[in-house]
Amino acid sequence: MSAPDPYAQAPALLSLEQEFPDNAALITRLRHRDQSFRRLASYYESLHLNIQAIETGREEASAAFLDMLRTQRDQARHDITHILADAPPY
Repeated sequence: MSAPDPYAQAPALLSLEQEFPDNAALITRLRHRDQSFRRLASYYESLHLNIQAIETGREEASAAFLDMLRTQRDQARHDITHILADAPPY
C-alpha cells in the first residue's frame, strides 16, 4: 500500500442545504432560529470533515474509530432528517 498523498484534496463538504435541496430554506431558517438545530448541524459538519480527513490520509485513525465516526454522522443525519420532517413549513 502506498503512502497517502499529503496534498490530496478532500471532497468538498456539502452544506446541509446542498444535501437537502428541497429543504434549503427551512434549514437556513432553523440555523438562524433554533440553537439546538444549529449545534446539531455543526456537529454533523465536524464529523463529516473528520471523516474526510481520515479517508484522504490527512489524519490517521484506526478502522474502528473511522467506523464509529461514520455511525455518529449517520445518526446525526438521521436526527436532522427527522427535524426537517417535523418542522412547520413557515
